[in-house]
Amino acid sequence: MLSQGYNFGVEWDGGSAKMKYFDSIALGIGISDKLGMFVESFSLEPEKGDGEHLKDTGLTYLIMPNLQLNISGGFGINNEAIDDFISFGFSCRILRWPFKM
Repeated sequence: MLSQGYNFGVEWDGGSAKMKYFDSIALGIGISDKLGMFVESFSLEPEKGDGEHLKDTGLTYLIMPNLQLNISGGFGINNEAIDDFISFGFSCRILRWPFKM
Protein backbone atom coordinates (compact mmCIF):
# COMPACT_ATOMS: atom_id res chain seq x y z
CA MET A 1 0.00 0.00 0.00
CA LEU A 2 1.23 3.49 -0.86
CA SER A 3 0.30 6.66 1.01
CA GLN A 4 1.20 10.31 0.77
CA GLY A 5 1.24 12.79 3.62
CA TYR A 6 1.98 16.46 4.02
CA ASN A 7 2.30 18.86 6.90
CA PHE A 8 2.39 22.65 7.28
CA GLY A 9 2.76 24.58 10.49
CA VAL A 10 4.33 27.24 12.67
CA GLU A 11 6.50 26.82 15.77
CA TRP A 12 7.75 29.17 18.46
CA ASP A 13 10.79 28.58 20.68
CA GLY A 14 9.00 29.88 23.78
CA GLY A 15 11.67 32.48 24.53
CA SER A 16 10.93 35.03 21.81
CA ALA A 17 8.18 36.13 19.46
CA LYS A 18 10.07 34.84 16.40
CA MET A 19 8.28 32.15 14.46
CA LYS A 20 9.57 29.33 12.26
CA TYR A 21 7.45 27.81 9.55
CA PHE A 22 7.75 24.16 8.60
CA ASP A 23 6.49 21.94 5.83
CA SER A 24 6.96 18.33 4.81
CA ILE A 25 5.85 15.90 2.16
CA ALA A 26 6.27 12.15 2.54
CA LEU A 27 5.63 8.96 0.62
CA GLY A 28 4.88 5.87 2.73
CA ILE A 29 4.98 2.22 1.71
CA GLY A 30 3.33 -0.53 3.76
CA ILE A 31 5.59 -3.57 3.95
CA SER A 32 3.26 -5.57 6.22
CA ASP A 33 0.34 -4.88 8.57
CA LYS A 34 2.75 -3.50 11.19
CA LEU A 35 5.91 -2.48 9.29
CA GLY A 36 6.24 0.44 6.90
CA MET A 37 8.89 2.64 5.35
CA PHE A 38 8.88 6.24 4.14
CA VAL A 39 10.86 8.90 2.31
CA GLU A 40 10.36 12.54 3.21
CA SER A 41 11.45 16.03 2.24
CA PHE A 42 10.99 18.84 4.76
CA SER A 43 11.93 22.46 5.46
CA LEU A 44 12.22 24.84 8.41
CA GLU A 45 11.84 28.49 7.41
CA PRO A 46 12.59 31.35 9.85
CA GLU A 47 10.77 34.68 9.55
CA LYS A 48 14.00 36.22 8.24
CA GLY A 49 16.99 34.58 6.61
CA ASP A 50 17.51 31.31 4.81
CA GLY A 51 15.69 28.14 5.72
CA GLU A 52 16.87 24.57 6.30
CA HIS A 53 15.99 21.95 3.69
CA LEU A 54 16.38 18.25 4.51
CA LYS A 55 15.57 14.75 3.26
CA ASP A 56 15.21 11.52 5.22
CA THR A 57 14.04 7.92 5.03
CA GLY A 58 12.93 5.58 7.76
CA LEU A 59 10.91 2.70 9.12
CA THR A 60 7.71 2.63 11.17
CA TYR A 61 6.45 -0.16 13.42
CA LEU A 62 2.89 -0.31 14.73
CA ILE A 63 2.99 -1.63 18.31
CA MET A 64 -0.74 -1.21 18.96
CA PRO A 65 -3.55 0.28 16.82
CA ASN A 66 -2.86 3.75 18.29
CA LEU A 67 0.90 3.57 19.04
CA GLN A 68 3.71 3.59 16.47
CA LEU A 69 7.53 3.68 16.72
CA ASN A 70 9.71 5.19 14.03
CA ILE A 71 13.39 5.50 13.21
CA SER A 72 14.84 7.61 10.42
CA GLY A 73 18.07 8.99 9.08
CA GLY A 74 18.70 11.84 6.71
CA PHE A 75 20.80 14.73 5.54
CA GLY A 76 20.61 18.45 4.89
CA ILE A 77 20.54 19.63 1.29
CA ASN A 78 21.65 23.22 1.83
CA ASN A 79 24.31 25.02 3.91
CA GLU A 80 21.90 26.11 6.67
CA ALA A 81 20.79 22.54 7.45
CA ILE A 82 22.69 20.00 9.54
CA ASP A 83 24.82 17.55 7.57
CA ASP A 84 23.49 14.17 8.83
CA PHE A 85 21.05 13.00 11.48
CA ILE A 86 19.37 9.96 13.00
CA SER A 87 15.98 10.26 14.67
CA PHE A 88 13.86 7.98 16.85
CA GLY A 89 10.34 8.67 18.01
CA PHE A 90 6.82 7.49 18.65
CA SER A 91 3.37 8.61 17.63
CA CYS A 92 0.16 8.18 19.55
CA ARG A 93 -3.22 8.69 17.90
CA ILE A 94 -5.58 10.18 20.47
CA LEU A 95 -8.74 10.66 18.39
CA ARG A 96 -9.90 9.37 15.02
CA TRP A 97 -11.55 11.52 12.37
CA PRO A 98 -14.49 11.44 12.03
CA PHE A 99 -14.82 11.25 15.78
CA LYS A 100 -16.41 7.99 16.90
CA MET A 101 -17.26 7.21 20.49
